[in-house]
Amino acid sequence: MLALGACNSGDGGLAGKCESPQAAADLSALPDGIALEEYGTVVRARKSNGFVGAQAVADAGVDKLYTPLLNLLKEGGYEIVGEDNEGFEAEIFFTRETNSGFLILRQGDCAGATNITLTYGA
Repeated sequence: MLALGACNSGDGGLAGKCESPQAAADLSALPDGIALEEYGTVVRARKSNGFVGAQAVADAGVDKLYTPLLNLLKEGGYEIVGEDNEGFEAEIFFTRETNSGFLILRQGDCAGATNITLTYGA
């Protein structure tokens, strides 16, 4: 798994000041209708072996991102087939035509940050 931000509080605490994530240069691998860059900094987006994998870091919490990302998928023409939101982590499973994928939201190590992981069969 890719480390998506490092805390730098000096005391080893998780609530310290974190470094800004470095944006990926090429977002062309992101599937149509899934504009993760609108919700956070996309640090990786690539296609490999018929799948798209992407990771983003957002400054909002899981609860604040969950509904907007759910709506993004629906508006992008994806059908939601499963979902779970526990507040500190969430999963959204979706399909479009014969492809399927999921978004995973996890509370990050840095205060207020959320890591977003996308996997989609393309």
